[in-house]
Amino acid sequence: MTRHTPPRRGLISLATLFVVLALALLLALMVNASRVVHRKVEAQTAADAAAHAAGVQAARGLNQITAVNHLSGELLALAVLAHAAGGPELEANPTAGGSGAAIGAARRTLLNALADADRQQAADPAGARQVRAAVAAEWDTLDRLEAVARTDLVPLKRLCVGTLIPDLTRHARAVAEGTPTRMATTAVEVGQLHGAEATFLPGATPALPVVSELGTVATAGWERSQLVRAATPWVQYWRQPVLAFAARNLPRSRYADHYREWTNAYTLQLARRLGEDSGAYLYVPAGASGHVWSARRPAASLFAPTVFRQPRRSGVAAVAQVDLYSALGADTLQWDGAVPDYAQGQRPDPRPVSQPRVRVNWRARLAPVMLPLPTPFDHPVPAH
Repeated sequence: MTRHTPPRRGLISLATLFVVLALALLLALMVNASRVVHRKVEAQTAADAAAHAAGVQAARGLNQITAVNHLSGELLALAVLAHAAGGPELEANPTAGGSGAAIGAARRTLLNALADADRQQAADPAGARQVRAAVAAEWDTLDRLEAVARTDLVPLKRLCVGTLIPDLTRHARAVAEGTPTRMATTAVEVGQLHGAEATFLPGATPALPVVSELGTVATAGWERSQLVRAATPWVQYWRQPVLAFAARNLPRSRYADHYREWTNAYTLQLARRLGEDSGAYLYVPAGASGHVWSARRPAASLFAPTVFRQPRRSGVAAVAQVDLYSALGADTLQWDGAVPDYAQGQRPDPRPVSQPRVRVNWRARLAPVMLPLPTPFDHPVPAH
């Protein structure tokens, strides 16, 4: 006799139902968390890339300004060396013997030597003749120098002071004013490559950490101006052959001493004239060298968005800071090694001046965000 077993129906306990639901929520939480973290990493990568790209543009702008400063200084040095030979008198007087500055001072020294020889004529006729012969030889040499200065050096000085240095100043101004726009454009383009919207720190405007020395040169003095600091080492280095020639061939006229004196004087005079007449003020470091950029990625799609809310409806935002630095110090001259200053050129120094060296070395690097952020901070939502 067979036993009849009634059919069994599937049953699930209430506890099992809660466990399955909890596991489903946990799985959704893990997936959502991984998506949010991944989107945050993407936003941070975009912010880092945009900030670094903008920083590279800023470093290039600083390097251009540094190069312009040095070119302006070297051109001013050439103008000083040319102008110190005959001075403005040579430009105004085209006839022979109309020089001022070093040549004029040397001729006056020779005239004094002739007057001394005339007074010694009776006591020492042979010595007086030797003095007259030496004065005549040096006077002839000065005439030759004057002819070279009139035909070659005067046009060089006019070209440097009247055209080249003012043009370089305008170029530096264009770099200082145009680099922030290139920084912002580059950051936007790099952000787009990463699928993000990059912008400068909300509430601020990107700018190069430089300023024209127009407002500081009056208080600091022209001796410490950037243009004089850029020109002085080249003046002292390039005039050495002239001083050596004068020491050998023009000792009685003391041309070397006069030329040293007038090159020092005209370094300040021409720099001041360029600033006051042509607005040729160089750029000096100013302000913070760090910039903060932000990037926004669209919000990640989540499971059960009604349960798992987005922290920001505008998407996932991240910030990155880029600093501008140079191993040679925060200066827009970037001398590679010690160079003489204006005060050192005021006194004779038997030690030779070595060739000045420049190493344009501004760079950009990412840094921890140390600059203050707006509170509360949120990446702005662009208007479409």
